[in-house]
Amino acid sequence: MIRLKEAASLLVKSKQISYPPLSFWEYGNGRSVAHSSDWTPGGRADVMGREYYPNYVANIAYLACQQQIPPGCASHVPAQD
Repeated sequence: MIRLKEAASLLVKSKQISYPPLSFWEYGNGRSVAHSSDWTPGGRADVMGREYYPNYVANIAYLACQQQIPPGCASHVPAQD
C-alpha cells in the first residue's frame, strides 16, 4: 500500500486511483519527490503523449534538486512580482 508520509505534501490528487500519485517532502537540507504511478507507456500512456509531459517531468526533477528551471527552457515560468 502506498500512503502519504505524515510530513509530506500532496501535489497531485486523482479520482482514478486511491494512492497519492505525486507527493513532496522536505527533510533537513534535502527534498524527496515521489511519483507513485507507472512512468512507462504501459502505466499511463495517455499522459505521456500529451504536449506538457516533458514539462511535467522537468518540473519534478528541478523541484527535487531545489533548482529553478533555467530561462529559455520550455518549462520555465517567470517569477511573479
